[in-house]
Amino acid sequence: MLYALSNQNFAGSLSFLKSLVSDGKQGDLKVLSKALPTLAAQGNLDGLLFDFSVAGYDVNLVSKIKSELNAAVKPAVSSMDFEDQGDILFRVAFNDMSHLFATLRNRMFHYRNDERNIDLVKIGGAETVCKLCIDELIYWFCLVYTEIIRTVGKQII
Repeated sequence: MLYALSNQNFAGSLSFLKSLVSDGKQGDLKVLSKALPTLAAQGNLDGLLFDFSVAGYDVNLVSKIKSELNAAVKPAVSSMDFEDQGDILFRVAFNDMSHLFATLRNRMFHYRNDERNIDLVKIGGAETVCKLCIDELIYWFCLVYTEIIRTVGKQII
């Protein structure tokens, strides 16, 4: 639906549908990650970066969080860029936020033996990561929802 609503020309629809099954991944996230770049480009959101702040966090805890996220999350989130100084721990591009969200969920709660998971004991529990990420993830969801509504609105008007 996102693809159909966001396109006027369906010449590339067959290749889009093929891309949904070509990488072996399953689920709604795959569809969302394929449709988001189109939505982002239409709304001029594709250059947007989200900053994840650690203002007020203990320096030792920040170091542990960075180490865990770098090892367990960064490999799945290509635009994840860590900062060396200041209150911003890392940045993520708009189009990679779905990957960040799913990877955080999977590495914290869906432990798999064949993947590097976040050691929640080291960083004080899942609450630490959730507190760090919640504002930016809500903002991202709002932008995605707004762009979907805007796209649907254009079809109606």
